[in-house]
Amino acid sequence: MRIDDPGVSRRHCEIRTGTPSTIQDLGSTNGIVVDGQHTTRATLRDGSRIVVGSTTIIYRQAEG
Repeated sequence: MRIDDPGVSRRHCEIRTGTPSTIQDLGSTNGIVVDGQHTTRATLRDGSRIVVGSTTIIYRQAEG
């Protein structure tokens, strides 16, 4: 996904879907915040709030 935000690095983070789904910072300048916590790696759940730069992403897990 491409995010048009000057606070987001070209390769900022990676989300891997699965059981569980995870997010990992790829060495970005400004880092990531997941559910209010600055982190380099986190497990995602349906509704997790991911902040990159000044952009907030709500992670939604598909049912089924």
